[in-house]
Amino acid sequence: MRNRPLHEKLAFTIIELMVVIAIIAILVSLLAPALSGAKRKAQSLQCRYKVRQWGLAFKYWTDDNDDLFCYKGTERMPIDRGPNTNAWYNVIPPKMGKDSLTNLYEQKRPPLPHSRTMFNCPTPLTRRAVTNVTKARPWFMYGMNGRLVPTSPSEKVREADLQRPDQTILFTDTHERFVPYATGAYFLARHDLKSSCYFLDGHTESVKSNFLYRTRRTDGSAAREWATNRMVYWFPHPRARR
Repeated sequence: MRNRPLHEKLAFTIIELMVVIAIIAILVSLLAPALSGAKRKAQSLQCRYKVRQWGLAFKYWTDDNDDLFCYKGTERMPIDRGPNTNAWYNVIPPKMGKDSLTNLYEQKRPPLPHSRTMFNCPTPLTRRAVTNVTKARPWFMYGMNGRLVPTSPSEKVREADLQRPDQTILFTDTHERFVPYATGAYFLARHDLKSSCYFLDGHTESVKSNFLYRTRRTDGSAAREWATNRMVYWFPHPRARR
């Protein structure tokens, strides 16, 4: 018999090529969930790392300020006006060697959904483009626990006032909007229905949203929140003012 040319021996038939493509497609479909899960896990760990860095910087600030917590910030005025000049997003970043939020806006570098700053979680849920942000209408992904500081900036809470620091949140994921603080009615569980939380005893963990959530009624009253034994608290003690 006459030998076939070498290039004919090495060539794939259409059927063989389709089989190879099908096998590759099956392998990709099997691996995709695992790869996606690994990516989400890595993003969650990165978020927890950032939240921990914020928490440690808060600790440095309170140590330097008579164990008082800084102001939570208000969305009712620009970030560089009134009591907001002393809000967490302006006074805490320098403790990490970072620019304050006011400086970032003045430098035309406001943190947006996919920015690489300490103000950004690596897993933004916002799909739309965020535009027209200003000092009067900034954009946040993280926030201080808004129940640690009463509405009036003249009222202060000290670390000594805490009843359960190992269960009380200091810093966490918050709504992707202009409010600079989080509460039991206003937080965001980005990581498989969990939020990255820094607690006042110094530990960081991912907490399921059902432990964090409060109804509007409970969210507005320390007495109501503390009336039930919980795993996580927003108000520092039962008599704390909103």
